[in-house]
Order: sequence, then structure tokens, then C-alpha cells
Amino acid sequence: MRKILLSAVATAALLASASAQAATLSSASLDGWTTYGAVSATQDVIGTTRLGVLDIVAGVGANKYASVAQTFTLTAGQSISGWAKWIGHDYKPYNDTGAVGINFIEGPTSTYTSLFSADISKFGDYGSSAWTAFTFTAAESGIYAFVAGVKNVGDNALSSELRVALSPVPLPTALPLFGSALLGLGALGRRRMRKDAAA
Repeated sequence: MRKILLSAVATAALLASASAQAATLSSASLDGWTTYGAVSATQDVIGTTRLGVLDIVAGVGANKYASVAQTFTLTAGQSISGWAKWIGHDYKPYNDTGAVGINFIEGPTSTYTSLFSADISKFGDYGSSAWTAFTFTAAESGIYAFVAGVKNVGDNALSSELRVALSPVPLPTALPLFGSALLGLGALGRRRMRKDAAA
């Protein structure tokens, strides 16, 4: 019984650490992010909720860019969601661009999924988008990379901006049930030990 209980606890610890790794994808701070260029963590109101936001500014200079990236683990069927907002501080013909996407990086080939894209042509001179929701659901379990960036195209005077907010990554549905079962097994084992000690 003790070996079964220890095995169950070890399994739970492994599942919890894998879930914790997945759940660290957050826009509340720059912790865990690889950044390049002008990137900061701030807050903004989306709908009626104040959320942590990654603010990515291309920078002044022809073809300057800024980006953020972070790797994380998802199980098949698990999703991440968030919002992106484009703020164009430039005009045509200087077609600054921005994008948000997910790379599946575990396996024989890397697969990129676009979640949001914007540019000056799409939103017009000095144009901005509303907060736009996105969701990604993993087709298979593995390691993914969340990437977002903005590029100043062609001029040296004005720089556009991309904002990204992420929802917390939910735990797999079965994990809370598994944890409850472990607690029940632990209580049962403790009760048995007390009963054996009293006899």
C-alpha cells in the first residue's frame, strides 16, 4: 500500500510540475520571456477586466523591430487564449507590420499558426485595431513557442506598436479529479496505519 501511495504521489508531482510549466505563460510581467527591442509589461482594460499586457514597440529606424517569445508545454486538446491590439503610429507607404503566433517546435518540423496580424495597409494611416481575441488549441502534446513582434518598415521617424494580453493556461480537466483521488487514498492509508498501530 505504501509503495502504491508513493507512486501515486510521485505521479501527481510530475503532473503538477508539467501543469505549472504550462501555466507560467503570462503577460503580467516579463518573467520567462525572451525579449528583443523595446518591450515592457503594463496593464490595460479589456472589456471590463484589467489585465497584464506586453507592450511591444518597433523602435525608430528603418526596419527596426521588437519581439517577445516564450516556450511552454501543452497537452493535446489544451488551449491558450488572449487578445492582441495594433496601434499604428505610421502612414503609407511605410507599412509597419505586427504579428502574433504559435510555433510547434517539438517534432520533425516546426509548424507556425498565425493568431493575429496587422499592418498600416490593413488599419490605415495612424490606425488602430480594437482588442482582438484569439485562441489556440494544441493538436498534439509537446513544446510550443508563443511569439509576437512588430516591425518599423522603411522610415526613420515613426514606430508602430503591438499589445498582447494572455489568459492563464487552464489545468487539464482530469488533474483536479486526480488530485482529489490522491487525497482520498492518502486519508485512507493514514486511517489504516492508525488502526494497525492501535491494534
